[in-house]
Amino acid sequence: MTYHELVARIPKQTVANKSKAAGRGAERLATPSAQGLYHQPLPGPSFQQGGMVNAADGKPTLAEGSVGEEAAHHVGNKAEQHQEEETNKLFEIPSKLEQGQRSLLQASDADFARGALQEIKCRLCPNKKFKNFQEYKRHCNFTEAHPLVIHICDRCGDFFARPDALARHSEQRRRPPQCRSVTPEMAAQKRMTTEEAHEEFLRTLDHCLKTGKDIGKPFSQIIKDRYPESSKKRKGQR
Repeated sequence: MTYHELVARIPKQTVANKSKAAGRGAERLATPSAQGLYHQPLPGPSFQQGGMVNAADGKPTLAEGSVGEEAAHHVGNKAEQHQEEETNKLFEIPSKLEQGQRSLLQASDADFARGALQEIKCRLCPNKKFKNFQEYKRHCNFTEAHPLVIHICDRCGDFFARPDALARHSEQRRRPPQCRSVTPEMAAQKRMTTEEAHEEFLRTLDHCLKTGKDIGKPFSQIIKDRYPESSKKRKGQR
């Protein structure tokens, strides 16, 4: 047998046949088994509602953002607690309140019975709030709208609700011309009239606070109407 005849008997294996065989082999590898390759758990953590579960030990771990949400919730609870404490804060009513200060205090019988209240307010000035009873008592005594105490200049007879205001008025270099021009007799008459008007005002104030009636004009306005030439400039506002 010649060399050429031997070569002719060997079957030819083409590149195409190799490619087809390789393709069939790859296809078999890619085909899932009866159990299904897609049903097998993948390595690494898996998500569940409210967090993740680690496939290695099955223990839950916090999902991303859970720490921040928990911190924000904690801060919100503290803010609500602080607000509740401020709301529940009570001011003890002093046992030595003067009658006028007690009458002006916006408080119920239940507040007086327990001896404390949540807010310190004046019945005639409800929009004004006080940090403590010291501020409230100064307001009652020295506000020009309803002063429980008045201070009068010896030289001109003008009244001042605040003692520091009278002190400034009485300084020699600050005394206004209206104060300098008043005679001692005029000052004495003005002083007596102002004191009588204040006593009448206090009686009216007490009656109105007990009955709920309006007190009418503020005391500063009463004096301003009676003595319009006064050196004291009064707004007459509560």
